[in-house]
Amino acid sequence: MASRWYASLAESGQSAFYEASDWALAVYLAEAADGNLKSGRISARLLQDSSIRGE
Repeated sequence: MASRWYASLAESGQSAFYEASDWALAVYLAEAADGNLKSGRISARLLQDSSIRGE
């Protein structure tokens, strides 16, 4: 699922406007999501972390 999401980013019409930092965040999120999905124990912290949201 995470790899499909990441691959879909490149196919998006918006991808022409992505910066290197956008791709770096996407890699981080895809790897974190993949790890959570594989562990069978989803961490809500992944989505709640204020550093990810830029606060």
